[in-house]
Amino acid sequence: MNDPFGGHHALNFEIYGRFTSPIRRLSDLINHRIVYQNGIPENLIELCHWASDKQKDAEQCEREYKDFLQKVGLDPVAVNNRGIEIVDDEEAEKML
Repeated sequence: MNDPFGGHHALNFEIYGRFTSPIRRLSDLINHRIVYQNGIPENLIELCHWASDKQKDAEQCEREYKDFLQKVGLDPVAVNNRGIEIVDDEEAEKML
């Protein structure tokens, strides 16, 4: 298998891939697949664009979530550490 991205120059590896926890990054799952199958999928470019779009969507969702918390007077850091549950949709709509 040849690495189309040129491997890792400093480590002198012809083939190189970097990944963290696959739970955190969709692109890491693609990398795991390449390593496991010992080959590069034909639709790699399409997969990369798709993963990039999903990452952008997730980042936008996170920004909107933080904005929402601030609008209703909650500290996003505190909420992320303790959690929040909205039990009444109508009451939540009134807060907006």
